[in-house]
Amino acid sequence: MDKPKFIEIKKLGNSSVANEFQSISTNFSPKDEFVLWRTTNFIFNCYIMNIRLIFFQLLAPIYDWLHFASVGRTVAALRVLNFLGHDKKVLDLGGGTGRLALRIKNMVGSLTVVDASTSMLKVCRRRGLDCHLGLAEQIPFQKNYFDSVVIVDAWHHFPEPESALREISRVLKPGGRIFIEEVNPSSIFGWLLKSVENILLMRSRFYHPADLSALMTRHFSAVEIVKSNPRFYYVIGTKH
Repeated sequence: MDKPKFIEIKKLGNSSVANEFQSISTNFSPKDEFVLWRTTNFIFNCYIMNIRLIFFQLLAPIYDWLHFASVGRTVAALRVLNFLGHDKKVLDLGGGTGRLALRIKNMVGSLTVVDASTSMLKVCRRRGLDCHLGLAEQIPFQKNYFDSVVIVDAWHHFPEPESALREISRVLKPGGRIFIEEVNPSSIFGWLLKSVENILLMRSRFYHPADLSALMTRHFSAVEIVKSNPRFYYVIGTKH
């Protein structure tokens, strides 16, 4: 059977999302509806990802100055929860300018930053850190490579959380651990941040602690919610 025309969409280039949608044929059977949904969902996620990238490209030079979270609190939590150590290879996923990585680079065996923004990575590289361009859903490293993956104030920007968790599990060694720090949307601060990012059309997805824990349980064992303060929380887990 010939392929339906609507699955022949190419990788998004310089053309607009509207033009990409125009290339989708409406001549399809009910059996093909799921494929159409996946295609349109992919295009929509690319569109949202571009908005996020533009935002971080513009903010990169002043990002650290604007940031609201305490790096010291995060470092203390990583120490207490045993995510640091000179025997550990650590991935700072969505690490941006290397704000956290700069503080912990001498506390681990090796430290790598992966981020989707080239402007943020320019700042990261100026700090002498090992930085790589990549997505949470496509981490540019081999499987079973890292002992720990740390995600701080970035999870709500990942467009495909299930894919991201599968990919994180892939690059973690057996028994490797994941640490996610997120803003609690139940707090006043969380509600304000969510509102601002919605106004900016970033389509961020803020998880309540129990919801993020349930999501992680599908991919990791020993998942645990660790409260930090009313505004922030941590969820940790271990690779099966």
